[in-house]
Amino acid sequence: MHRKHLWVVLALLFVQHFTAWSADELHDLDITVTLYSDGHAAISEVYDYTHDEESSTYYCTIKPHSTIMRLVRFGVSEKTGRKFTENDSEDWSQLEDRENQCALINYENGNIALVWGLGKPGRHEYTVSYDLVPLVKMRSDGLERLNYSFYIAGNPLAQHARLRIKKTPDPFTQDDILQMNGNDGNCNVSFDNGVITYETLHAMASRQALHPQIVFAKGTFDLSDYNLNMSVNVTPEEMNSPMMKDTKPRKYQDSWWDKFCDFFAEHALLCVIIAYVVLTLIYYILKKTLIRLI
Repeated sequence: MHRKHLWVVLALLFVQHFTAWSADELHDLDITVTLYSDGHAAISEVYDYTHDEESSTYYCTIKPHSTIMRLVRFGVSEKTGRKFTENDSEDWSQLEDRENQCALINYENGNIALVWGLGKPGRHEYTVSYDLVPLVKMRSDGLERLNYSFYIAGNPLAQHARLRIKKTPDPFTQDDILQMNGNDGNCNVSFDNGVITYETLHAMASRQALHPQIVFAKGTFDLSDYNLNMSVNVTPEEMNSPMMKDTKPRKYQDSWWDKFCDFFAEHALLCVIIAYVVLTLIYYILKKTLIRLI
């Protein structure tokens, strides 16, 4: 075999080795958003997820778009019946046992991460639930809008995702919906039987988001107490919880290995080229060293 061909094969084997490390796969993500008349939302996210590394962590980034928006009633469960306990540790990344733990982590840039321990390797179905108070906002012209990133694709990327938005107790009518946009062309957007549906057409790309931008007619929601509705349908205990206040961001930082693997997953071809160059340099260095020794 020609020497150059040999190094190409070695580079590909190098890539295959690291790709095998990250065999995690998010097969399907199904998000249901139930909107209430006061503009707050109850969200349920079902993750059909396979992972191969015990006690690894999967997290989903949430992006509040208003200083008065809060995330409450956070919980995680598994189809098997396994329950998760919310952990208020100051440094989630340092926890040794995260299998039955979940947490909310504030980032300094205002984002909130929902985190839970995956547990034993294999295929799992996790249900993550939380409320956003409020989610629907009033525009300056009196129209009402929903503009929010429910999921931002990371590593692994969602192979299929669906977002359904409905209203209770009175379902949406066609007259309520003035505009439905979002998702850069990778979604089929439909309205049927009072439900707005965003469904991906193909696997999501890195950093692509499920981000509906919907404009509702005036009066679709009762936002008369808009500046106060942060407290609507939230118990006094929840109002006093850390997530209802401007708290000091909790510590969380990806390790260098996590960052490397994320970069590798997103730039596989570049990593192949880098691996080839590195292996070629090693070959020539070793060759010159052996010649000198001889």
